[in-house]
Amino acid sequence: MFDFVRCVCLAAGLASLHCFGGHVQAQGDDGVWRDVLRSAAYSNLSRISSLDLRFELTDPSGGVSLNRLVVSGTMARDDRDELRKGSPPPGYPPSNELYSYSSAFNNVRSQLMEPTRKLVTLKDGNQGFFIPWTTPVTFPYSGWLRTDGPARWDKILDEAVWEASFSQARLAGAGNENVVIFPQDDTHDLVVTFNPEAMYLPVQVERIDREKEAVLGRMTVKKWVRLGEPEQSFCVATEIVSESRVNDSGNFSAGFCLKMNDQDVHVNQPVDVSLFTLDVPKDYRIYDVDEVSRYASKVKQINDKAGAKFAPPPNAGRLGYATLWAGALALVLLGAAVFIKWRQHKGI
Repeated sequence: MFDFVRCVCLAAGLASLHCFGGHVQAQGDDGVWRDVLRSAAYSNLSRISSLDLRFELTDPSGGVSLNRLVVSGTMARDDRDELRKGSPPPGYPPSNELYSYSSAFNNVRSQLMEPTRKLVTLKDGNQGFFIPWTTPVTFPYSGWLRTDGPARWDKILDEAVWEASFSQARLAGAGNENVVIFPQDDTHDLVVTFNPEAMYLPVQVERIDREKEAVLGRMTVKKWVRLGEPEQSFCVATEIVSESRVNDSGNFSAGFCLKMNDQDVHVNQPVDVSLFTLDVPKDYRIYDVDEVSRYASKVKQINDKAGAKFAPPPNAGRLGYATLWAGALALVLLGAAVFIKWRQHKGI
């Protein structure tokens, strides 16, 4: 349960708060209780400095994969190996090729390695870092936390994201002091239930049609494990299921299912930082997004100068402009040929 002393500290000087039995209730000031609840839920995450998780993921199509997520500070790595293909989307042919990848960020560059394509994609910074939101530590926070893009690990640790998300939320009402409603858009809400027995881990998220008062989808944490010393303990979900409503039938279809054994959860233990720099096999192709971008910028500068020098007079007509564009295209093709020769010389 949420620590009593911590409750008192958070509520110091606020007479509208009453602490009892490990729970905090607000009288007349929803904002105060909402802030205490936010702090308690965020505290569960902020105590985690490193992760090494191995889990099984079943997607809505029936596909199954084995996964490993490793995190240390802002560095992260995600490995996914497909064990079974799911049903293809409508209109797509079935495929028997199993897909796998490794994605990593080492505080300098994002890396994505795809063995089936023998390709490695590189990009500066972590904006190109590919890590899915379907992991045991990110799935419970997806959607209702207003992250810029998917609920990546480093994003859900941003306290400013929590403050912005909760500032737009409201409490569910009497008797539901641990339920918070987050507006998703003009017609839908995300209703989140925090469990004080699990260190205020969000154990259920429901997507609600506000007008029809109907549940359209649901994420449920079925199991969790509590780790750490008593005064610094935290909880991690070990089994999560999701489901979505089928049209207006009232029936639900299976969504994602994540499972992992307690012994596959390693938290706040030393991590080998070399894991965050992928070891690229010699026969793999390398696509450096920033290198290509820099080269394209140089070609543009050349073209711009050439265009300024050889620009036809205003009355040259369409033929003059066609000649100009043909010349620019020739320069681009020449530059591309030089670039390819340079990469071959470098052995890339």
